[in-house]
Amino acid sequence: MCCVKALELDARISHAWSNLGISLNIPGELIPVIGVPSTQRLCLERALELDPRNWHAWYSLAMTPPPPQQQQKTNSSAPSVAVVATATVNGEAVTWRACCERALDLDATNSFVWCNLALALNPGERAVLKGELLSKQQCLIHALAQDPKFGKVWLHLAFTVQPWSPVTVAGDVYTAKMCFEKACGFDRNQSATWYHLAMSLSPDDTATIGGDIYTKKRCLEEVVQFDPHDPDGWFQLGVLLQQGELACPDRCDKAKCFALALTVDPQYENAWALMAVSMGRDDVVKVGTVTYTQAEVLARAREQA
Repeated sequence: MCCVKALELDARISHAWSNLGISLNIPGELIPVIGVPSTQRLCLERALELDPRNWHAWYSLAMTPPPPQQQQKTNSSAPSVAVVATATVNGEAVTWRACCERALDLDATNSFVWCNLALALNPGERAVLKGELLSKQQCLIHALAQDPKFGKVWLHLAFTVQPWSPVTVAGDVYTAKMCFEKACGFDRNQSATWYHLAMSLSPDDTATIGGDIYTKKRCLEEVVQFDPHDPDGWFQLGVLLQQGELACPDRCDKAKCFALALTVDPQYENAWALMAVSMGRDDVVKVGTVTYTQAEVLARAREQA
């Protein structure tokens, strides 16, 4: 590789190290450099040791969040995403959040880094950029200033909006529901986005996306269309039908929704109970390859309770 050849001639070229690190896309992939096996992280750390203002190196680290097991808090004392060390630069442990902050200190025009900085913040935490304290919501607004069609940012922005306090983006005021609408409009094939929009709607409410009207039922249908293996989507669709909020005289349709949720997740406790309620005494329903009567479904519901 050209970067390896360059480093063999002069190992003090910061951008050669960062370009080599960027080229290593597989986590943990090793490449011999000057006789020493190096990973992407080691290459980027070396680049920053030589030049702490190497934006490409900070950007690459900012775009590499901690592993999923480190992002989720298993208890109140577990480290948050913001404090998990992503790299070590000149002996200093640098977190994912700090990598995002340093990348933005050098170039504040990248929407992806703004989005990742927001995701690295826990509720109530503030990022620090050039002496200014920024909340998660403010970071997301900065991301939209760079790319107003960034669906993922609209989705996460919706989670920060309170009913009594809408958010202002580019001079326009948005409620959480309106943010979800924007997210679905710009990122239509994401089942999770449709699910959150559906759950933000009351049974009689509608959403408007691209000039089309979406009921709660239609949003949930989009969820299971894009991801037929989403148990929550099938479950909520069954709940909606069962509650009588829609004209659905066929109780088997309701039971089928719960059965599809259970086909994906047989331990879905509430689905067993509600499926039993939605069935008649003589009805049968298939969960995966197994056929159940109402009595058998009731027995499973009691086992799960």
